[in-house]
Amino acid sequence: MRIASLLSSELTSALEVWLSALGHNITDDANNADRLILDFSQLSQPVKTNIAPYHWLLLDSQLTIAKTIRALQLGCGYIAIAPLQRHTFDQWLAGTEPIEDMFNTNNSPPLTPQKDHFIGPFVDLLTKDIWDKDLRQQAKEVIIWRDIALQLPQFKRLQKAHKLTPLQHAQLACHTITGAQLLAPQDPLVAQIIAQHHEHFDGTGYPAQLQGEQIHPIARMAKLYDSYTGLRRHKSYAKALSHELSMQKLLGGDGYLWPSQFDPELLKLMAEKDTELTSLYEQWHQ
Repeated sequence: MRIASLLSSELTSALEVWLSALGHNITDDANNADRLILDFSQLSQPVKTNIAPYHWLLLDSQLTIAKTIRALQLGCGYIAIAPLQRHTFDQWLAGTEPIEDMFNTNNSPPLTPQKDHFIGPFVDLLTKDIWDKDLRQQAKEVIIWRDIALQLPQFKRLQKAHKLTPLQHAQLACHTITGAQLLAPQDPLVAQIIAQHHEHFDGTGYPAQLQGEQIHPIARMAKLYDSYTGLRRHKSYAKALSHELSMQKLLGGDGYLWPSQFDPELLKLMAEKDTELTSLYEQWHQ
């Protein structure tokens, strides 16, 4: 197994010991020489090797969704959450467990978002005093497109899984980039909102870990809308929550959602219009 030269000597030595312990010979054998082990900290660095990126094995236990998405964009052939089991590694070496291309939009039929009549009232309630009419209208027209890529076959297959692995979570999160690719030729603004609607105000989101004013105002609204309506909606893995419990999670955090993820002005307005919001939701979801 040839270890990539772009890794530090300490990491290279550690990987050699680890692979030897798994029973793999450290050689320049032709069958193994095209394989690369890449440290996630190098993801944003130029790749100084002639090894094809789809042969990369990314090995780490500290991968964030954003970093895993970046690896998928680069064409990583296998992403492992350490420790890596022997049989899993052997399967990857044999090429029997390839990672699906989540960014494939070839031969995609025309896609239409599902109707959602609550977007308009939600946008008006929160922004009628801070946004002009044109921005509000744009928001009503583009937020509905945010999850359009989930209609593609590769994402439909993922959504059928009862419980997603960390890698599958990152693959599902790629709908932000894939959807933006789909819509960019037709409407750059829609593409931007699709790409950014899972970015967090505090910079912890994905896919680009943008923060604050780097995120389009409509994308910030889409993030808040997505989170609130997601909490209120019944899902296969979680029951629908009441308005009170949903607001408690948005304003106080629950280990997954945190107030810092949202535009503070929009979140404040949401809290101030608490009574109006719950009435509005019930009105549109009877």
